Amino acid sequence: MTDRIAAIRRAAAGTPDISALPPAAISAVGKPSSDEKDSIMSETNSDQALADAKAAGAAEATKAANARFAAVLAHENYSGREALGQHMLATTDMSAEAIIGTMGKAAVAGGPPLSDDDLREAAEGAARKEMREQIASSGNSAIDADGGPSAAESGDAAMWGRSAARVNAMNGFAG
Repeated sequence: MTDRIAAIRRAAAGTPDISALPPAAISAVGKPSSDEKDSIMSETNSDQALADAKAAGAAEATKAANARFAAVLAHENYSGREALGQHMLATTDMSAEAIIGTMGKAAVAGGPPLSDDDLREAAEGAARKEMREQIASSGNSAIDADGGPSAAESGDAAMWGRSAARVNAMNGFAG
């Protein structure tokens, strides 16, 4: 009886094994004879055994999936790579070890640590950007090698004249 149940379970799992069935159970055309019907499991018993085998297989699959999830979530490579780990657990049938190995090779969210040269370059780039913004906001962006005041505007008298006009305007005197 246990050999027959094992054969039914293997058949339900996709690997049928007819060697466990008694040789007299199958006639030349594949149908049991009337005398052999008594030695073969009834239809009701085989349906129940098949349902039991499916339930046991589902339980084992659930247990294996839970173990896979637990192994990946508990590993140190999961930290910082949560989105990748969840995606791989949900959409692939890779083993926990394969997922953990892949996550170990992936960059941590937020990127890898920068080298000293990279940090210096990033700081200089940020400083240049801030300088450009300040120049643009002050309206002094026309300064270049060919720009600047004309010769008449560059003399001391012209400079003092402009300064006096600003001070007078601030104090309410007409210029």
